[in-house]
Amino acid sequence: MEMVQEDINLQSPPFLYDTIVTILVGPGKELFGLHEALLCSKSDFFKAALTGNFKEAEGTITLPEQSSATFKHFVHWLYTDNLSGFFHPNTVKPTIFELEEALSNESKEFRFARICDVPRGNMHRLAYELVMFRDLPFASLVALYVFADALQVQNLKDCITSALIDVYGFSSGLDSGRFGFNSYWTDSRPAQITGRIAAINMAFRALPRNCNLCKLLVQLYCDSGDGIECYEEPLDSEFLMAIADEYSNRWIEDLPTSDWTQPGRICQFHEHEGKSCALAKIGVAHQNWWIAPL
Repeated sequence: MEMVQEDINLQSPPFLYDTIVTILVGPGKELFGLHEALLCSKSDFFKAALTGNFKEAEGTITLPEQSSATFKHFVHWLYTDNLSGFFHPNTVKPTIFELEEALSNESKEFRFARICDVPRGNMHRLAYELVMFRDLPFASLVALYVFADALQVQNLKDCITSALIDVYGFSSGLDSGRFGFNSYWTDSRPAQITGRIAAINMAFRALPRNCNLCKLLVQLYCDSGDGIECYEEPLDSEFLMAIADEYSNRWIEDLPTSDWTQPGRICQFHEHEGKSCALAKIGVAHQNWWIAPL
């Protein structure tokens, strides 16, 4: 029995019992205590800071230019390997899965051809979309991507682009030209959901124009068809040039809106090598749940 227990202990994840690193974040130096091995396994920045030639003294790292709010999203992902559940955990009722089930039942009861055909004013659809927008806020995801780029957290960047596509993307249709119209990009979105323009501008000012996030934001914007009313602030000039190029290319080549039901299409905006990944397959499954005939 003792030997079995020893074997179990040997198989335990090492970061659970590893050195705790102190991270001081933001101008106010908010303190976070995180496991060193886990940080090093996810971030090249932390790996270099904690194990390289310029190792931080006494296991303390200061990140004065980073937002503590964004860092909390990073911590949530670090320990759960998931972006969902930060604002709407499964302990909050109804859960996202329960809302999805209610929306599916509504579609079947009223004999809609697809779940995305449920009217945007339907209370089940409104509840589902509002929770998705709140659980994975557009502006927060963009800020987290900028953070992940600065601290070299490559896997997190892929999770973020997948989440943006899953919640804020369309998929092109075979007959109507577009399935799954997303109310986030229209003026019919819930009034408390804001920050679209500011987030796009932040990305284009902090990141190279040819990075995966900036390219994805152009696709999401152009897929929206009607564009966005710029009530918040003017759009960044680099972004305006990028969407002009994309609209021109689509018009010349007669291209449809993005088809997010193809794993390879999603992975075009990922950092990993290879044509497809598990994240993309999960995203495709959710897209198909939304647009596939019932």
